[in-house]
Amino acid sequence: MKKGLIVLMVVAALTAGCNKDGGKVLMKVGSEKITEKELQTEIDALPPQYKDYYSSVDGKKQLLEKLAEQKMLKQEALKKGYQKRDDYKSRLEIAKERELANIAVQAEIIEGVKVSEDDLKAQYQKNREQYKMDEQVKASHILIKVDATMSPAQKSAAKTEAEKLLKELLNGADFAEYAKKYSASPDGQQKGGDLGWFTHTTMVKPFADAAFAGEEGKIIPNIVETQYGYHIIKVTGKKPAGYQPIEEVKDQIEQTLLNDKRMQRYNEWMEELKKKYPKTEVNSLEPAKKDENGKEKK
Repeated sequence: MKKGLIVLMVVAALTAGCNKDGGKVLMKVGSEKITEKELQTEIDALPPQYKDYYSSVDGKKQLLEKLAEQKMLKQEALKKGYQKRDDYKSRLEIAKERELANIAVQAEIIEGVKVSEDDLKAQYQKNREQYKMDEQVKASHILIKVDATMSPAQKSAAKTEAEKLLKELLNGADFAEYAKKYSASPDGQQKGGDLGWFTHTTMVKPFADAAFAGEEGKIIPNIVETQYGYHIIKVTGKKPAGYQPIEEVKDQIEQTLLNDKRMQRYNEWMEELKKKYPKTEVNSLEPAKKDENGKEKK
């Protein structure tokens, strides 16, 4: 990972969620207070994989306890005068230097680099093929399961059941309720049989052929057989082939452009600073070479 990207990630974490006031007080610990803002700042600084958990009530409670421990330790340290120790003072100076560097990056790169509407439109047109969409269908189904272990009589009974349900649905029965009650597919109980949007290649061919040939808003008037069993299908939506509109991908494009522009600007800035503040190596990090007597060579 490039050094510049690391700095940007650090700044993004440090500056996320800042606001003008601290919000309401969540806890008092001795003479200290923990506010909503302080807790949210801690959450925002976490790696992405932990944010969801620590944004939950249980996660916030755990984090609040950790902050409370920190407040107690701070007060005890001040009471015992640890703030006068040299190691504290040296660490504090290092922390100040790091934070000042982060603020510089925030001002020059995070806040200083912008993406215009023209930039977004140009990027969309340049990469338009990335946003190409195949024809899509949205459908719900009810599955009467059939498998290789079933006898011909059992398979016949399953088909008869499917045909009976289809007839009742065509006569006005509620499709979602029937899916919850009769479908062997997991989406039956969970979503009333709703499969969401899919392309022709997403589903097995007999199912896809029937769904794409079906009329939007209608139940297909015949049973569709696949290797999974007998399906009753209702087509609930259709989208022709085309391109995702820029409104749907605008945020994605903006973030990509911002990352690219910020990295480019950061690298340019570093080159400018190298000329402004030239580096001179005073002592080498390489271990000193020694002669046969163990003395350092000059």
